[in-house]
Amino acid sequence: YTQDRVYTDGYGNVVCHDCYDRRRYNTCADCGRLMDEYNSNYCEADEEYYCDACYRDHQHSTGVEDYSYKPSPEFHARTSEHEVRKLFIGVELEVDDGDDAGDLCRDLHGLEQPIYMKHDGSLNDEGVEIVTHPCTLNYHQYELKWGAIIHACESNGYKSHNTTTCGLHTHVNRNVFGDDEYSRRAGCAKLALLVNALWDKLVTFSRRKPNALESWSARPYLREWDDITRGEFDGNDDDLIEMAYATEDRGRYQAINLTNYATVEFRLFRGTLKRSTLMATLQLVSNMTRYAAAHTPTECVHATWADVLGVEQYKELTAYCTERGLQAACT
Repeated sequence: YTQDRVYTDGYGNVVCHDCYDRRRYNTCADCGRLMDEYNSNYCEADEEYYCDACYRDHQHSTGVEDYSYKPSPEFHARTSEHEVRKLFIGVELEVDDGDDAGDLCRDLHGLEQPIYMKHDGSLNDEGVEIVTHPCTLNYHQYELKWGAIIHACESNGYKSHNTTTCGLHTHVNRNVFGDDEYSRRAGCAKLALLVNALWDKLVTFSRRKPNALESWSARPYLREWDDITRGEFDGNDDDLIEMAYATEDRGRYQAINLTNYATVEFRLFRGTLKRSTLMATLQLVSNMTRYAAAHTPTECVHATWADVLGVEQYKELTAYCTERGLQAACT
């Protein structure tokens, strides 16, 4: 190859135009090193490629991980919690339209909380997804510094509810339903049944607009739901479990996402930077999960809003339901 048909860098690497143009090689956006496709690190935040060393520096400088980042989970509970099978809730809170993602993440890292920050393709360039490690509800309420996290977001100009992009997703551990695969599968299915049974109330609770729900967290589709609710379903609880669990085949963009191996994801809720609303949401998720764990599929089909809110009383949940016009339905 002639000199005008090759790429060179300052590190002695030479690559022909043909290989480079076919994306078999890339150039590090920081140091200019030529890299093959297996040693190139793509950063979703700025749509650039980096060598290993520059990629580590780049990530450290902003504190924002790529969307695919998933560290080993660290489980957090209060020392007073002694249940054998604890319910853990992981939170994904999206914030957007702020000043600078790097500044926000440095402030959040300074709080030394069990959280990490990621980019998400559904957000704008400076948008951030704040992800917690799995925590019990009590830990979220009394130990995790949600007030300081929210203050950091607001101080950096970020919003959540007042955007068109932000959601609040929560994950619960499947093993809260039992140690064997059947129990876990049944628990997941019962959550899908419960969401269908309470759908109208949940839509109001979520603060989501119908088109947003349809796009990102659709109602789980059960082909015989009308027959089920009319008592005309010619099947038993095992049939209900199989039918409800089959909603997994429709993918992750459902109100209850069953595509994750170890967790069930609630995708219903709109983002918020109001601590009381966040707590009310986690309390509802806890009550729904505990109700599903303690009841049969048939009982979940016929559950009422009052049944679920009555699992455990919380002041934030009660106040939020009153604010949304839902409290009358549970008295």
